[in-house]
Amino acid sequence: MPIDILIDQYRTGRSPHRHKHACEERWAPPLGLGLWIALCAVVGLAVPLNHPNVSPHVRVAVWVLFIATEVFLALTHFLDPGIIVPEKETDPVVAQLEEREKERRESEAAGRTESAGDGLGASPSSLDGPTPELGGVRRDPGTGQWARMPSRMSNARSRGSRGEYDLEEPAARWDWSKCERWCRTCKIWRPPRAAHCTECGYCVKRFDHHCGAVGNCVGRDNHRWFVAFLCACSALVVLMLSVSVHRLRAGGWFVGRGSWERLTPWILLFCAITYGYMSVLACFAASHVWIF
Repeated sequence: MPIDILIDQYRTGRSPHRHKHACEERWAPPLGLGLWIALCAVVGLAVPLNHPNVSPHVRVAVWVLFIATEVFLALTHFLDPGIIVPEKETDPVVAQLEEREKERRESEAAGRTESAGDGLGASPSSLDGPTPELGGVRRDPGTGQWARMPSRMSNARSRGSRGEYDLEEPAARWDWSKCERWCRTCKIWRPPRAAHCTECGYCVKRFDHHCGAVGNCVGRDNHRWFVAFLCACSALVVLMLSVSVHRLRAGGWFVGRGSWERLTPWILLFCAITYGYMSVLACFAASHVWIF
């Protein structure tokens, strides 16, 4: 586990209950990915690029891209993605709302029991509306989470500010994408675009996804390094793919039967297929560059 998560666990008294083998799950995938990229680069330098007709600038470019890929992979793996430190105690506002909801459900159950004979049901009081006396917290009808609007965000606006939303507006007019959400696991109000990672067990700012290949979440603080890793790795495999295909075409190995009796064409063909399959990563890199 990264040092920042270990510190948070010490401060909050929480343990990684979802990970009995956290070290293996965190270190094995990125280590294997790094070794695989190194193997591809070594084979590329030893076979496709090991030819007098290949420019030395191409070899230098491969070395630079390989080193950059490994460095960006390490940065994505080791840097904190933007973990929000959990709290030990529940927000008093949320605790009151949960207690109200529990009492409402109990009253509903009692009302249904009493009216079972005449077919009448109790009319429950809704908690989906605004509760100004409890900090303007209401339940999101889409996700069922407790949410509070920007006008009531803690430390987000100065006291006395009107804010962007009126707490008396209907729920349909509220922009739920701009509100804070209550996380029951971490016991915090997470900011907009943050989400709880079920793999790590923590809320991450501007959470994108949990990448098992790099052994870390991709969030606000390491997303740029993840994008740089994707771009560098894509450029590396595309460059080696182009050199492999050029070597095959220059040797006439696509048409000459006798030329396939040697081992080199088969290695070049294997490199071309492998690099071609890995070049699909460029599409993934382009999508992340677009949303970055």
